[in-house]
Amino acid sequence: MIFAQSLMRNKLEMRVINIDDFLPISHVNVRFTNTQYGTSTDSMGFCALSIQKLPIKLTLSHVAFEPKSLDIEEILSNDTLVVIMKPKTTLLTEINVQATKLPQRYYEDVSIIDFELYDNNMLILEKIKSYPDIYRITLTDLNLEQKSFYSLPLTLKPEKLYKDCLQQCHVISKDTSFQIVIDSSGIDLPFSMELNKFYKNTNGCLFQIENDVYFREKFNEGFQYNFYYVNTIEKSIHEFKSDFDQKRLNKMNESIRWTRKNPGGTANVSMYFDKYYLFSPLPQVLMKKCDTLVYFNHQDGIIEIYSDIENCVRTIKIEYQKSKKWKAEILKDEVSEFFYTLLGTDLFKIDLMSGSAVFKKDLGITYKIVIYDHHAYLLKTNNLASGKSFRYIEKVRL
Repeated sequence: MIFAQSLMRNKLEMRVINIDDFLPISHVNVRFTNTQYGTSTDSMGFCALSIQKLPIKLTLSHVAFEPKSLDIEEILSNDTLVVIMKPKTTLLTEINVQATKLPQRYYEDVSIIDFELYDNNMLILEKIKSYPDIYRITLTDLNLEQKSFYSLPLTLKPEKLYKDCLQQCHVISKDTSFQIVIDSSGIDLPFSMELNKFYKNTNGCLFQIENDVYFREKFNEGFQYNFYYVNTIEKSIHEFKSDFDQKRLNKMNESIRWTRKNPGGTANVSMYFDKYYLFSPLPQVLMKKCDTLVYFNHQDGIIEIYSDIENCVRTIKIEYQKSKKWKAEILKDEVSEFFYTLLGTDLFKIDLMSGSAVFKKDLGITYKIVIYDHHAYLLKTNNLASGKSFRYIEKVRL
């Protein structure tokens, strides 16, 4: 027996959603049982029916979902009636093949919090906006078509995803990390760790080459970088590179000291600008390319290529880091092993032969960028006319 949740001016309002992922279902036929009268749901799963009297019987049907019958005898309040439908499992493969043509993961009822690449797939942390306490992890292919999902416990309030240097993904809450495990039975979070301990164990870890795991440490407010590696067989630690931009740090401190001696109405603003913009530390970035090491030495304006730990085989001069629009970030395509950087919203490919930065595409305003197999996956925001907004993932070819 169904008790409808809305009747205003003889109109019954309802919304139809998918039991598997709580997403709205469009084009559901809703008719009065044994008649040809009725309506269908819109793109957000909503529809409305004019009601003359109660009780009524409704039949819901959709080519991809099991039919559903409703007996409505009483109206309880002014809320919308939510109806849940179950997919026809025999059509699941056909629906997935058609959906791979979509270039975006874009639903107004779902806001994407974060995403990470995972073993040639995509892990997406999503929030169901109609249900404020429901979060889920969705596994998709590289065309952003869903393969499986896992609804998080209601007590878990996730903030982001985290991918460690060994390519393991974790859900991060306010005080706990949860490792994501995916096998033939689906997605699970079997292991957890207190967040401070987790970051202590994982922060600074970069990547692994054979038996060597590489790490980065930062000191002196980010002006000093130390790189080292740990041999997992010998259990030994070895230094690789250490750089300290003492000159830039001294300039920042001199500017701040001068501002303190000559205070004004904007002294705090001026010191903040000096520290975080004018003299902000230049990031030193170490990445791997096959079995070689690529060291982006932005402090000295060069890229150093190492065939092994001791041999720098090539040095390339760079200029992009001098731009005021530079976002101080290096991105890598793990398939092509090309490197990219951002100047404002413009994406540039870094030529490791000449050191030049070659314009590729204006990505617009994005909150996260992942590059894989000559495509960029972008986390963007769509602002609706209603004043509400939601985040979605867009895939673009480079």
